[in-house]
Amino acid sequence: MRAGEKIWTLQRIFNVRMGVRRKDDTLPKRFLEEPLSEGAAKGQVVELEPMLNEFYAEGDWTTKAGQERKRF
Repeated sequence: MRAGEKIWTLQRIFNVRMGVRRKDDTLPKRFLEEPLSEGAAKGQVVELEPMLNEFYAEGDWTTKAGQERKRF
């Protein structure tokens, strides 16, 4: 698990150095705008901002930019 976390972190660091920022962490437009037509989440669309905050918190990244690691 620790090795996987380090690999994921190094990938993120590389992407940040190449110019990837929070605005680039997105989903296809249809997930954000078109409500689901069936299933338990019928009528819902993805709320990206809360998901990004949780994603960055899980990886221990700052939620503001998604680019600075709090610890490594």
